[in-house]
Amino acid sequence: MTAAAKAGLIPSQAGSQHDRFVLRTGEELVSALQTQEFGRPLALGAAIDDAVRKKELVSLNDFLGAKQSVYAKSWILTPWQVMSWGLRQLGVVGRESAEDKLVTGNFVIMANVEVGQEPDVSVRG
Repeated sequence: MTAAAKAGLIPSQAGSQHDRFVLRTGEELVSALQTQEFGRPLALGAAIDDAVRKKELVSLNDFLGAKQSVYAKSWILTPWQVMSWGLRQLGVVGRESAEDKLVTGNFVIMANVEVGQEPDVSVRG
């Protein structure tokens, strides 16, 4: 998705101009990615969720409202983080659901922000 957005192939919220930095998730994205050959994309919600967990995608509101760098990591674990880790280890939470749910929202594509605005252009000689 990062490369597709960087190349300007993912529609923006406005629909007319393509945004290389912000991905709008929802039904419009699913429709834009649907093809005659392969149909609607499956597990798109899981892919978006995974990218958010890896901080490859960051909520636009979180990005704009961040008081510190989005790269800052806290080495102090909260009780919730410890409990969540334990529940994941036991298999109580974190299992893939049978139904893929795609959250509607705006997410900053961190790799594209890091690289900058200009798309990759290679000159063959």
